[in-house]
Amino acid sequence: MVAWALPTVARPVFREHAGFDDATWARGRGWVIQQAVAFIPYYRTTIPDGVEAAWRRLDAVLAEA
Repeated sequence: MVAWALPTVARPVFREHAGFDDATWARGRGWVIQQAVAFIPYYRTTIPDGVEAAWRRLDAVLAEA
């Protein structure tokens, strides 16, 4: 999940140095989606900063699709 909190230009560098294969990268993307869709509605009024961060990660994952 940390990869999608990084700036867009840093993400491929992170992936290359971490050595993630395509399947691992896809699972990471899925994890971001799963976490965001659970976190955003549950915490939308109690943890607005966390919700904003979850939206940013979700937007980053979906922009790569």
